[in-house]
Amino acid sequence: MLLSSRPIIEASRMVQTLTGPNILEQAENKRSTYVGRELQGKTIGLLGLGAIGTKVALSCYGLGMDVLGYSIRDAQ
Repeated sequence: MLLSSRPIIEASRMVQTLTGPNILEQAENKRSTYVGRELQGKTIGLLGLGAIGTKVALSCYGLGMDVLGYSIRDAQ
């Protein structure tokens, strides 16, 4: 989910190419290129709230997302 909302891999590759004594300054200057969408306030829908679905729901809730879940067990 984080990888789909932010270009983390591309940013990591960019940082690995930096050289010289001012690496932090170079990275800071390029940071705006790799800004992604905020997850806080977004809504996620989960189908299945077993062990994995519950952990995903809790993680999303911790990131400030609105969580909608459906569990077949609760529907029966």
